[in-house]
Order: sequence, then structure tokens, then C-alpha cells
Amino acid sequence: MEKQAIWFKRKSYGWGWYPCCWKGWLSILGFFVAMILLATIISERTADDTNFVMIFIPSVLILVLILLILCLLRGEKPCWCWAGKPCNSSKK
Repeated sequence: MEKQAIWFKRKSYGWGWYPCCWKGWLSILGFFVAMILLATIISERTADDTNFVMIFIPSVLILVLILLILCLLRGEKPCWCWAGKPCNSSKK
């Protein structure tokens, strides 16, 4: 079985990823477009700000969870990296 190309590289400092190919950048762009569309649709259909917040926050958390899962599946294995010291975990 072939090794899949990664979409997200591990950060050099801290924990997390950054996009390293067009598929990763497209995923990030899709995330932001989805958030803007979600905010627009919810604001058009809710009567007041309280209802907007009560619907928008859980929806954004779901989008963030989807992006996190995508990064875990298509990115290098994350680990904590500090002070320029390389991670001890192996690449995915």
C-alpha cells in the first residue's frame, strides 16, 4: 500500500500543523468559507443575538472538530516541540 502524501506539516514550535500543499490550503479555505456561510445563514434565520450565539457556537465547534480530524488523518503526527529541539515522535 502506498504512503499517502501529507497535507499538513507539524509545527516547529508548540503543537499543531500548518498546510504544506494545495489540498491543505484548500481545506483551510473551505473551513473559513463554511464559517462565513454558517454565520450568514444563522443570522438571517434568527430573531435576536442570543439565539444566534446559541446556534453559532456549537456549529463552529463542530467545524473545528472536523478540521482537527482532517489534520490528524492527513498530517504528520503532532508532538510538542520547544526551543528548536526536534520532536521525538516519528513522522506519519
